[in-house]
Amino acid sequence: MAIQLDLRSAILAARAGDPVEADDYLGEVRAFADEFQPPAVPYYGVDASTTNIVVHWCAKPVENYNGTEAVRRASAVEVTDPRRPERVGHHHIDMARAWMLHGDRERTLAELNAAREVAPNATRHHPSVTETVRALAASERRTTATPAGFARWAGVRL
Repeated sequence: MAIQLDLRSAILAARAGDPVEADDYLGEVRAFADEFQPPAVPYYGVDASTTNIVVHWCAKPVENYNGTEAVRRASAVEVTDPRRPERVGHHHIDMARAWMLHGDRERTLAELNAAREVAPNATRHHPSVTETVRALAASERRTTATPAGFARWAGVRL
């Protein structure tokens, strides 16, 4: 239970604008995990798995709008678990947000598609996906680097 509560506390602290406290919670989580070796699969809805810990560790910077740090953290780990497609999909959704913050629209879409491939239903209905797709589409509309953007700039009606 302590791991699950600390993971939630880390994300809440990050959302509240306290990245140091959030990382402190994540440090406690790692210490608990090292000491007690939690199970790889959830136990009655309590997920203290290494997969869940890594997903939260990578997601924490996204909650502080730090896409660069989230991308850096994600490059240091591999999140794969065929038994946990919803966690893996959630990681890809968080990384899509990170790449959007980082300014890479192509990687954003690639991460969204990776989430869709792993956990299609969860991806379709996740509120962060809606936000990210809206931001992606809005940024796409503002650019002239696409044929539609250039047509709009040139006054060509499509």
